[in-house]
Amino acid sequence: MKLKKKINVHIYPSDMQNEARIQKISSSIDQLEYFDHIYQLGINKNSLLPEFEKVNKNITIVRLPVDSQKWADKRFFGKILPIFKFWILSYKFLKNKKPKIINAHNLASLPPCIFFKILNKKSKVVYDTHELETEREGSGNLEKCVTKIFEYIFIRFVDEVVVVNHIIGDWYKKKYSVSPIVINNVPNYRHRKTSNYLSNKFDIKADIKKFIYIGALLSDRGIQKYLELFRKTDLNICIIFLGSGPLQELIKSHEKKNKNIFFHPAVPYKDVVNIVSSGDFTVTTLRTKNKYSLSYESALPNKLFESIMSEIPILSGGMKHEADFIRKNKIGYEITSSNSQKEFELSVKSILNLDYNNMQKNCRTLAKDYNWEEQEMKIKKYMIALLN
Repeated sequence: MKLKKKINVHIYPSDMQNEARIQKISSSIDQLEYFDHIYQLGINKNSLLPEFEKVNKNITIVRLPVDSQKWADKRFFGKILPIFKFWILSYKFLKNKKPKIINAHNLASLPPCIFFKILNKKSKVVYDTHELETEREGSGNLEKCVTKIFEYIFIRFVDEVVVVNHIIGDWYKKKYSVSPIVINNVPNYRHRKTSNYLSNKFDIKADIKKFIYIGALLSDRGIQKYLELFRKTDLNICIIFLGSGPLQELIKSHEKKNKNIFFHPAVPYKDVVNIVSSGDFTVTTLRTKNKYSLSYESALPNKLFESIMSEIPILSGGMKHEADFIRKNKIGYEITSSNSQKEFELSVKSILNLDYNNMQKNCRTLAKDYNWEEQEMKIKKYMIALLN
């Protein structure tokens, strides 16, 4: 009799090209050598990417024929048809593969997992949310209402809840009386390699302080304001945008006109730390309005921990918990106001006047706790518990 294969599936509605967290979690689970195969189930982008893509011999990306551009529609009703299609195709995939454990990486991925679990009692579901799903930035009142109802219902059927930081973990614990496992979104541990990579690449003089923005180049990250602030400054500073997204052409146009603005294409997540190590400071999402979603305010993003691992101090854009973390651990400063060129430059001068060596020392200390090797042990522990 042919033995059934032991399968683990990770579901998330993206093309899986830049999902570093899912890649790292999958790799960590693969090291357990329990599963015969691990699937990362995503969606396609205008059918430009292959339906199947091998990550390694045990991990495969599967892209369902759901257009990721339609999924990104900001209108709530514009998303309904792609979501239902995603649910139906995901359920069919699960029914075919019969996974032992399913990791749903956002709320939109959870319903087909729960429906499959109900009909297949041997399967277990991990709700591995990457942010506060019901408190996303840009969600309208109707969308928030619907997502809150869905999460309230479906989280009751979940076997394990995983979150990205203790702030979000405390929120879920209070809201649903669950005990989430915190898996921080952090890089692998490594010793800092000093280099002049960025200075050499962009021909930046040694006396100019290099500030680096890491991540998606989206309009809600304060990038346009950063362009304005750096374009107008007389300080001996420059900014390098490391990433990809809709605003990269805008950044390139500023690069042509300004001597202190540069664009660097996105690189694999494993290369980010080495590149950032050749800078002086990083900058994070910039607060450009008074009120943001609870999800944004609660975030401790991977770019924060990539800066720490690079031993590069951070000039925080001002999101609440991120700024608190930076202040508490003495690894940087925060921009007190993005509405005033003068206030912005005062913030820059403040971080330049801090003890740089001490901030680097504090980064080294934090890196010993906030690294993927530490998180990996927690992943393996909860997976083994679910398998027993």
